Amino acid sequence: MADSPAVFAPVDPNEQPILERLVTIRDGLVLIKQDKSTYVKSHDVIPFYDQAIEQVQLLNQLRSGRKIAQNRVGKNNEAPAVYSMVSTIKRLLDHLKEAAFFSQKDLDSISGTLDGVESNIKRGQDTYSPHLLKLLETRLETCRSQLAELQHELSLLSPELTPTHETLVSILRSTSAANTRSKFSASEVLGFKDQLNGIKSKMVDGNFVAADGSIPAGQELVKGLLEKCFRWSDIVLERQGKVNEDFLNYYNQLIEIRNQLDQVKESGGVSNARELYPYSMKLNSIDNMRVEGKFYIGTDLPEGQGGVNELLAECYDLCYDLRADAEEATPPQP
Repeated sequence: MADSPAVFAPVDPNEQPILERLVTIRDGLVLIKQDKSTYVKSHDVIPFYDQAIEQVQLLNQLRSGRKIAQNRVGKNNEAPAVYSMVSTIKRLLDHLKEAAFFSQKDLDSISGTLDGVESNIKRGQDTYSPHLLKLLETRLETCRSQLAELQHELSLLSPELTPTHETLVSILRSTSAANTRSKFSASEVLGFKDQLNGIKSKMVDGNFVAADGSIPAGQELVKGLLEKCFRWSDIVLERQGKVNEDFLNYYNQLIEIRNQLDQVKESGGVSNARELYPYSMKLNSIDNMRVEGKFYIGTDLPEGQGGVNELLAECYDLCYDLRADAEEATPPQP
């Protein structure tokens, strides 16, 4: 039970009985999974599935006309796996928005995956409970809405500045990765900083300019990202891979998860999204410890958690890539 995600009280007190019932269902499934004396049999799991659908139906009725965004419900194209995929995308979108740096390639990839999710939902219309499908459709709608917000931000960026913006996103991510390696390399980070200085040297009077001398749209977005890259590289060089002791437990867990996901990716990925469930559960457990994107120690908000948040986002990104690759490798069902 140690790896189960933290459970928070619902905003609407009327949902509390549903939450308590779902926790009971989850605990029952965990007990079955932990029983090493026998294989998990479908007839043992189906009653829990039916009970979960009943709670989903009650929740849909209670939230009639409102968004449904905080519940978890396989083959890669089946409803439970689809929900797991869209939940991973939701977490990834949350982190992209929170970090405030992402590229058009990121959004295009997510958009394509959501299109695949929508196709899978349509194929399941005659197979799965309408209550489960409604939950999936609402979750998908939430992701589409978040994606549209991020796409709007990048729509303000002129084509002339797009390559620079993508380069800065890459540098920021590479700097974050350097900060979490077992052996910190100051020369690597200084190399990234040299790239930043090269980009900055092309500015004229504090602005990026087009070939015709005009000032392209999206200046503030790119300049803000450039400043963020400089700040982060300075912070990383100052800390040299050291982590605030308050976050060492989270950090070590995330390093282990990141390394395991890297190994999975290097060995050829996964054949089924279910293989990623343990990693997703652990990530969600850590993520649920945050409040509005921040880790608190009691009522204190310690400094130095940027690296932990970046590492958490990197793990979600790896999970998303592995799920997407598994889905692409699975032939669509007729």
